[in-house]
Amino acid sequence: MLGLVALVSTSCKKNEDNTKSFAANFGALQAVSIDGDERAYFDPETLLTYWQAGDQVKVYNFENGRAAIYQTQDAGLNTGRFVSTEGAIGSASGYYAFYPAEMAEDDFDGTYQTFTLGPIQRALPMDSDYESYAMQSISIPQAAYTTAQDAHFYMNIIFGMARFRVKCHPAPGETPGTFGQARYIQKIVVKDNHFNLHGTVRLKPNKINPTLLDQMMTRLIAGGVDDMQYKDMWDDYVVSHVGEGLGYSAIGGGKELTYDYSTLNDGKGVKLSNAHDMFLWVGLRPGAFAYGFTVDLYVWDNGVTKIIPFTKWENPKYAMAARPGIVNTFNIGSITELVNNYPQ
Repeated sequence: MLGLVALVSTSCKKNEDNTKSFAANFGALQAVSIDGDERAYFDPETLLTYWQAGDQVKVYNFENGRAAIYQTQDAGLNTGRFVSTEGAIGSASGYYAFYPAEMAEDDFDGTYQTFTLGPIQRALPMDSDYESYAMQSISIPQAAYTTAQDAHFYMNIIFGMARFRVKCHPAPGETPGTFGQARYIQKIVVKDNHFNLHGTVRLKPNKINPTLLDQMMTRLIAGGVDDMQYKDMWDDYVVSHVGEGLGYSAIGGGKELTYDYSTLNDGKGVKLSNAHDMFLWVGLRPGAFAYGFTVDLYVWDNGVTKIIPFTKWENPKYAMAARPGIVNTFNIGSITELVNNYPQ
């Protein structure tokens, strides 16, 4: 299960500064198969989105240069009411919101905000049996704008997602599904050939435009980074500090990203099965994977961690590029033989 999100709140009253609460809806996801038939396996439940109590968004008032953190106590809902933890941020004709607030680490300077994505993301257990888990909120950043009259954010997902489909038999002679005898995925490590997958960036949050981002990724998929239309969009939208430009600048980072499942099953990770597919999810910045990538699976097998590498996607293929709100499915398939024959 993929636990995602949606924002909602009360409408603003005329002639009253009612910026202590807002409303919104979480962005929609679409599933795309990169190297397999998605229709045979697609489970729409994996694309459900909902809030957890304590989720926070950062709301910006660009007319007075202020920002504040808003939080919801609604849990397990597709919509929720968010209330300021820092008081109202003042009246304005419109407001901008960014989720999750923890990515916005530094103070807002009135124009620019610094956002950070770390090199490790961690799964969040969603039930007492640890059979289902959620993406860490920082894996699915999203943004929106609302007018003072509407006071309702319709969130747009900024990142793309990759999900890796995998199966595995239990060890030879063991009973499938018996606790302690199954194989598990402790973590998945993806390594991009071209783009940084984590790091810190500085930009104007009121210029985040998922539609323009998606159009730019469409050009990247069509012609690569040397495509003139892609270059023009990169110059005019991403790095420009004028007009609708993001004013984007990167600070450090790296091309390797880890999704850690050791929060599940006493450190073993995600339980594998040969009876059904298990999906391993990773949130990705737009454009990631277009120039190829590799994957390492860390498999827990009866107390031994086995690192299984995959290079089938290491050659550039622009269709693999991460796009806002799109879930690209990559088929790893059965890893039973690789685990059974792992070097001693």
